[in-house]
Amino acid sequence: MNRVTDRYGVVSGGSKNQAGDDAGTVDDANYATVGGGYDNQASGNTATVSGGNGNTSSGAGASIGGGINNNATVDLSTIAGGSGNIVTDDNGTVGGGKDNQAGDNAGTTADASCATVGGGRDNIASGWNTTVGGGGGNTSSGYFASVSGGYSNTASGSYATVGGGESNAASSFYTAVGGGFGNRVTDNYGVVGGGGNNLAGNDNTATDDANSATVSGGEDNVASGYHSTVGGGLDNEATGHGATIGGGGCYFPGSGYSGNEASGNLSTVGGGYANHATGFAATVCGGEGNIASGMDATVCGGMGNTASGDRSFAAGRYASAQHNGCFVWGDDTAASVTSTGEDQFIARASGGVWFYSKSDLTKGVRLDPDATNWTGFSTSDKSLKHNIRQMDGRDVLNRLVQIPISRWAYRSQDPRIEHIGPMSQDFHAAFGVGADDRHIDTVDADGVALAAIQGLYELVKEKDAKIIAQQEQIATLEARLAALEAIVSSERD
Repeated sequence: MNRVTDRYGVVSGGSKNQAGDDAGTVDDANYATVGGGYDNQASGNTATVSGGNGNTSSGAGASIGGGINNNATVDLSTIAGGSGNIVTDDNGTVGGGKDNQAGDNAGTTADASCATVGGGRDNIASGWNTTVGGGGGNTSSGYFASVSGGYSNTASGSYATVGGGESNAASSFYTAVGGGFGNRVTDNYGVVGGGGNNLAGNDNTATDDANSATVSGGEDNVASGYHSTVGGGLDNEATGHGATIGGGGCYFPGSGYSGNEASGNLSTVGGGYANHATGFAATVCGGEGNIASGMDATVCGGMGNTASGDRSFAAGRYASAQHNGCFVWGDDTAASVTSTGEDQFIARASGGVWFYSKSDLTKGVRLDPDATNWTGFSTSDKSLKHNIRQMDGRDVLNRLVQIPISRWAYRSQDPRIEHIGPMSQDFHAAFGVGADDRHIDTVDADGVALAAIQGLYELVKEKDAKIIAQQEQIATLEARLAALEAIVSSERD
């Protein structure tokens, strides 16, 4: 029951096979070959069916390796095996599997040539030089697009790639989805590495207004700004151009927790949750419920902090830097601490403040809890000093009284704000201490005051001694006067 209807055809064996198209002429399907099997037909010029059942190789140079009910209908097409596979455009290939299609079946055979389906089931490679490696229900329709495997994935953009997973889509030029579930890339050069329900691109009708967006992984993340990035986490949105969210973010029904937002151009949120970097080049490093809305503003972390002034900084808890150039730190107290003007440094530290001026932490000052004055530590230790000489308190007092004490205002301050004190040049000329003649160190001012007090004390002691001696003399004279008055009185009597 095997037949050869055209010249140089071969049927090696099997049953009900045909080599040639049986079209009435014997030279339009030459060199067709059927190796064996059942009910196979090689009807194209130099077409081949190696075996299997119900296979048709009708394109010139088309080849079917085996399987069941496969159809290679166009020139130079190849089906290695499987079942129900079809090649509809030139130079297409199906490696195997079931019900796969290489080509777009649009009526022409050149607009989706060189398409390849490696295997799997119900896959379609319908673009020019496009590929589906395997899996099920995958579609690769863009030029040079590729779906490696998985289920129900789509690579519709030119040079787009889906590595695997389920229900992922790379729909614009040079885009990629590594895997995961329900991930989409809608704008050119975008990437989603994996995870679930992530979006790289802004998903509007244009595909070139949110280019190069990237979501590395996580779930329900969106990178919709031009060159924006979300590293991972949950429910994060990088909508500004060049915006970045490292990760974090979460949402649990009823908890009030939410993801992070980087909506300012070139803004950054490092992690945490419910953080918002909305200003240009603003940064929130992490924590929870923080907002950096000023230009170049920074919230380093913590909870409930706000940096709304340009180039402002807030950190800790409930710190609010509302003015430009401010630094505001809040300790763990559940109350706000807020800037009141530009270029301020404000810190709430109810446990005290320490500043060290030496690397081994032996010198510095501290402000103790509830204190209003600074305390030096380790600066009075005798073991840290040398060239020690005793001061003459009277001499210090005499020099001090020669220094003019003036009332004045700083040129950099409001002229209504005035102060009282000596000039550093006069102080240095009188005592010759300190690093230069433009500053008065507090330790020197305190030392001069103490030495002057000692000198004044000595003068007071001397005066007290003189007064006591004078009082004794007066008492003696009064006693003598009383005795003389008694004698005079007795003589009169």
